[in-house]
Amino acid sequence: MIGEVPIVRESNVTFKQITFKDLEKGGSVLSSYDAVFIMKEELPVAASPQYAKIYKLAGIPFFFFEPSKILPTYIDASISYQDFPDTLSGFFVLGYDGGTGHQFGTGLYNDTKNETNVKSAYSDIFRQIETGL
Repeated sequence: MIGEVPIVRESNVTFKQITFKDLEKGGSVLSSYDAVFIMKEELPVAASPQYAKIYKLAGIPFFFFEPSKILPTYIDASISYQDFPDTLSGFFVLGYDGGTGHQFGTGLYNDTKNETNVKSAYSDIFRQIETGL
C-alpha cells in the first residue's frame, strides 16, 4: 500500500506500507504481495513514466484509488499526468493486472461516498484479488 491505510471490514486483510523506492525494486519486493493499493494523494507520483513498466511486469494487480484520470495515465509512460485532463469516470478505484493485461474498475453504490459504500467497494476488491480477478 502506498498512502494512507483505509479502514475495512475484513479482519483477515493485512496492509503493509511501501514506498515508491520499494516499488522500483520490482519483483524482489512485490512478489510477496497479493496486490498494491495506491491511494489518491499518491496518484500524481504513481503516474510518473518510470512506474508504467513496473505495473506491466510485476505480475500482481495495482489499484489506483479515487482517480481523476483514466487508467492509461498510469500504465502508459507516454501519457503525461499533468497534461491529461481530469475525467469524471464514476470509478472509486481503477485496477490493472500487468500479468494478464486485465483492466477493471469499481464504483460506489449510487456514486455516494460514505463509510458503508467505501467499505463495500474494498470488499469487492478483496474478492477480486482472492479469485484471481
